[in-house]
Amino acid sequence: MDPAAKLRLHLVLQKCTCTGRALINHLLVLNDHPPLIIYDEDRMPYYGAMEIWNEEADLGPMKELLKVELVKTWTR
Repeated sequence: MDPAAKLRLHLVLQKCTCTGRALINHLLVLNDHPPLIIYDEDRMPYYGAMEIWNEEADLGPMKELLKVELVKTWTR
């Protein structure tokens, strides 16, 4: 993904978390992964993972959070 597209995506994710979660699910489904729910109790780790992505370009924390949310989504 080019830097400008990455910046635009980050701005959307940051400004409207509902839209951000919809985009995450859209990207998951496009890549043959099931959609997931980011639960309210995990909102702060979600924001933290986004902040790390923004400041350090590290997707590791977001990937780990999405793995946890995936299990929660499909086992509740």
